[in-house]
Amino acid sequence: MTEIRNLIIEDLNYLSDGLKESEKQIMKMLEDTSISQAVAVSENKEIVSAALSWHNKWHPYAEYIRFFMDRSRSGCAENSEQLLDHLYTHAVKDKVWHLQYPLDSKDQETANLLKVNDFSLFRKTYEPSIEIKQLNNKYRNIKRHPNTKTLKEIIEDEDLSESFFELTAKVYDAGHTDNPRGSRSLSEEKETYLSYPVDVMASLVGFSEEGEIDSYIMLFKPEDQSVEFGWAGASSDAKSECLRQLFKSVINDLQRKDIPLLEPEIDTTDYYQYEVLFSFLKFQHMNSWDAYKKILE
Repeated sequence: MTEIRNLIIEDLNYLSDGLKESEKQIMKMLEDTSISQAVAVSENKEIVSAALSWHNKWHPYAEYIRFFMDRSRSGCAENSEQLLDHLYTHAVKDKVWHLQYPLDSKDQETANLLKVNDFSLFRKTYEPSIEIKQLNNKYRNIKRHPNTKTLKEIIEDEDLSESFFELTAKVYDAGHTDNPRGSRSLSEEKETYLSYPVDVMASLVGFSEEGEIDSYIMLFKPEDQSVEFGWAGASSDAKSECLRQLFKSVINDLQRKDIPLLEPEIDTTDYYQYEVLFSFLKFQHMNSWDAYKKILE
């Protein structure tokens, strides 16, 4: 007998062989307080497919979903479509704007399932490791930014801090029109960014001759032999060259510290990273995390 029912932690004792490798992932998600829905398809009490949805406090208008399928079982796609219909109905009642599915680009089977159920790809995210010497070569003809301050100096100055976080909010929102976030105060904006392990001494902010912020780059604190690239932006698209100059300053600083690798997370919807700073990369040859969404009616 096949049935759809709510999924609880005790059900993990009844996972089919094809789902047992996902047990830890499912367990972790079930224990997360952001989980909205957890449902499963069972055959004679054995769990053969599961689907979970959750909310992201940064982006309250989306409900994120994930399938776990025993691909060895017949009817796998049909089971997933039933679970998807269940999540869709719940999301409509919950008044979110769209369903969103984050997916490894290599998982074409799930991508095809999403597409036939009216999901569309709206963003790809690349996570390359780039050698600093490669960056230095690519930016060899770019001058360093002539007027910079560290992020530490910015956050210690109330007026500069306000201007800076107004700009970060503007840039972030421009890159997330397909998945907007909720309204936030400047204090919440600052608190959110600084909740990450940002290196306030290595992160730089560029200024124009008139003393206005024209660009910024935030880096995370070094780990082993690499530094994770956080966020970047400019006061306008016309200031993209200022951002390139600021990046040259960052590259030189990393080289001086003998850090060999930079690890950005590059969204195709992020103009300043995808189109300005890292446009020389051959993205077509890279794997990515793909974001699909379905608008709720």
